[in-house]
Amino acid sequence: MMRGLFATRFGLSGPAPHMIEPEEKKRLDRQTDLIMKEFGRLGEYNFCWPTGAQTEETPIEQLRSKNALRSRLDSDLLPSINEQCSRLAGLPRNPPHVGQDPALYLKIIAEIQANLHQTLPQTIQTINALFPNPMPKPDNETNDQGFNEFKIYRLYHLDASIRTDLQVGLISLFSEFHQILRDFKDGGDTDPCLIKFTVLDINQTIDWAIKLSRASELSVIWTLWKNEIPGCDEELEGMLIQMGPTRLLDGEHEALLSPPAVELGTSLIPVFKLSRLFFNKLSQERVTKEDVASFTEMSSAQLSSLDGWIEQIFSSIASMHFSIKNADQDDPVNTSAAIIDELETLKALFRSYQLLIDKYILPNLFPNSLDLSSRVYFKDWLDSWTTSFSKAIHNAILAANTYKSSTISS
Repeated sequence: MMRGLFATRFGLSGPAPHMIEPEEKKRLDRQTDLIMKEFGRLGEYNFCWPTGAQTEETPIEQLRSKNALRSRLDSDLLPSINEQCSRLAGLPRNPPHVGQDPALYLKIIAEIQANLHQTLPQTIQTINALFPNPMPKPDNETNDQGFNEFKIYRLYHLDASIRTDLQVGLISLFSEFHQILRDFKDGGDTDPCLIKFTVLDINQTIDWAIKLSRASELSVIWTLWKNEIPGCDEELEGMLIQMGPTRLLDGEHEALLSPPAVELGTSLIPVFKLSRLFFNKLSQERVTKEDVASFTEMSSAQLSSLDGWIEQIFSSIASMHFSIKNADQDDPVNTSAAIIDELETLKALFRSYQLLIDKYILPNLFPNSLDLSSRVYFKDWLDSWTTSFSKAIHNAILAANTYKSSTISS
């Protein structure tokens, strides 16, 4: 019955529930229907721009005058949304007595919905007041070096993280919880694990928005590095497994990768490892460098490049891994050319990346003469890494050319 269903459907345990009375079941069904409708209403809140809004750069003086709005957003409204969504996601794993009392369970959900009905429109009203017009993309903004927390890069992504990423996450959460309640009511199986992952995305989106609003610039950059490192780890792990002696192509086919393909893939492993090491080393500096300047002298265009280059670097790594996985099915000439092209791209990207690091990030990491020895040490490490990376790229290009020649001749 319904009490038992709440306990079993949501993975809860406890004393065996007593049989539910027919009238109580009807009342709970009606309450469940109302709550499902409220999830539908919550999903209708529109974070998009007001109709007719035109892209326009808001003067910095006007943005500074709205600092209280920004503070309300990152100190009150966004944390409140985060808390309510986390409460919602935590309900299926709450103590057993909730599963034994579906009326209480539904009451808690209704309270969370009421809180969200207050917070979501306030958030929309605040973001519309803070940014009355769509922000221009930061790619071409080269003159806002001194705008600090009001740089277009930060404001553009703050706005986008709320209007787009947060709204998508909330709609997904409300839809999934609506489905769980429908399945529960109909006696079907539910999968509350999906809720956990959806709320994790919401948590990360809100954390990122708050960081964009009030964190130091280096903290924002460190977050970009931190978010991309797991992807590099995954590609490296996949490549190491792929090169293993018992690894089957795609995990399904009977044929192992050919020796030439294995040799080519092996030549890329140092490139993968050094790419990961580069960002790991930079990220680790945060542990010992808490007292740094809040903002760099980079413009929004440069910050946007720094962001985009990270994605391009790991995209190149993923593309090379894909080429190795499919090496024995593709034309060797195409495989070799694709890998060499990505290697050249990586070399150029890291060269550009280092120029920005040398000019803007190192002075912030090591801001005074007392840190001179640390700065010299890090610069020496960077020079050593550059030498190793250039050698790894060179060796991998040679291996790609050898792979093409050996497969053609055979």
